[in-house]
Amino acid sequence: MALPGVRATFHVARRPRCPHAAAEREGRAEWEAAHGWRATYFVLHSDWYWRAPGATRPARLATQALERISRLGHEIGLHNN
Repeated sequence: MALPGVRATFHVARRPRCPHAAAEREGRAEWEAAHGWRATYFVLHSDWYWRAPGATRPARLATQALERISRLGHEIGLHNN
């Protein structure tokens, strides 16, 4: 039942099949922003695409993609296992 003056909010959850496909994720983020959608993109900071074994900093490709996605108005979340 709809309430007068209340706008419906829809939530969509998805898990990308290719966590290393930063370009695909950025393209999806651009499409969502162009259509007025905001999303939260989660990063698993212990996975290979985030940081190479023995590295002390996150991978540059990952941080660049996350910065671009954030500038489009989306949120970035860290996922912990």
